[in-house]
Amino acid sequence: MNSLSQKIILLVEQAQSFVSRVTNTAIVSTNFRIGQMIVEEYQQGDNKASYGKSVLKSLSSQLTDKLGKGYSVDNLENMRNLQFSIYLFREQFSDFVSTTNFRDNFSEIRNTSFVLESLCIAF
Repeated sequence: MNSLSQKIILLVEQAQSFVSRVTNTAIVSTNFRIGQMIVEEYQQGDNKASYGKSVLKSLSSQLTDKLGKGYSVDNLENMRNLQFSIYLFREQFSDFVSTTNFRDNFSEIRNTSFVLESLCIAF
């Protein structure tokens, strides 16, 4: 393999990796927002809904008819749970940072901050 082909292969592989990261971020962001909308619309911010699965079943049917697969009741529940998980993680991270000695734990804080930023970049 010559130098030009190696450079082209590297370029294409980097582009593919970039597209994959952007796509994954867009999917997580969209699923988070869907979960957030469900919580805001039907649960008024509460962790548990009083309506059961009937509302999600109706919503699932409407979304599946218009958008295709990927919006089952289980998936909508997972999206709702993702929203709560990210908020919980944010709260726990904030508590951790406020009670941690930065000098002794800088590496751990930096790594956790990177994970949080990666998860929440679009939120």
